[in-house]
Amino acid sequence: MQLKPDNIKSIHEWKDFVKEKTIDEFKRKPNGKLVSRVEVWKTICTKKNGELINAVAADAICQMNEIEKDHSNLTSSDLKDDVVSKVIGPDKSYVKALGKGVTFAQLTLISHKDMVIAQVLKDQDEMKKELAQYRKFFEEMQKKRYE
Repeated sequence: MQLKPDNIKSIHEWKDFVKEKTIDEFKRKPNGKLVSRVEVWKTICTKKNGELINAVAADAICQMNEIEKDHSNLTSSDLKDDVVSKVIGPDKSYVKALGKGVTFAQLTLISHKDMVIAQVLKDQDEMKKELAQYRKFFEEMQKKRYE
């Protein structure tokens, strides 16, 4: 609530706005891929006219491009070892290029939650398949019983 601008009067409007902007669909490109920290960093360091904000940013982006070119299959989900961390150094108390106030602890909890949800969905699919098999078996047993 501390970040709510003064021109937004309703707390409900603010919560709806935040929810909309933080869901995964908003963070995806039109092709369906999630936006990487490198892309966020490049966007942050680029002015509207396409010019980089300063020489340090230009050097950092050049180094990021080189690392990405050399390691085209590099898709590290470990934020301590990704391209941004290699170039600008490890994140301290917050995670750079993921928004104000995002900490490693929060990110760890979120990734763990996502992993648990994925496992629960997988288990649910398996249970649905088993249930379908049991129903089929039960129906066959009922047919045999009445024949």
